[in-house]
Amino acid sequence: EVLDREPLVHAARLLILECTFLDDRVPPALAHAKGHVHLEDLVERADLLCNEAILLTHMSARYDDATILRRLDARLPPDLRARVTPLLRGPRDDS
Repeated sequence: EVLDREPLVHAARLLILECTFLDDRVPPALAHAKGHVHLEDLVERADLLCNEAILLTHMSARYDDATILRRLDARLPPDLRARVTPLLRGPRDDS
């Protein structure tokens, strides 16, 4: 758990963090066993994360951009949500 091992993570001005799984299709324990961060890890530590901005990366391909935004809006407390930006895929141009 990178969020538990390093207190500097809680205070970095900009935290860039992978957050691969966002829902119960992959529960937090399984995400951790695979070496990943789950959205619930941020929810559980919302009061510890004092970062000015948090950039979430490496979301599973099972989530499209709209789903990612809905999950963040639904699960993160408003103060934390205001500081979190997901790195979205955006429209693809396969031409």
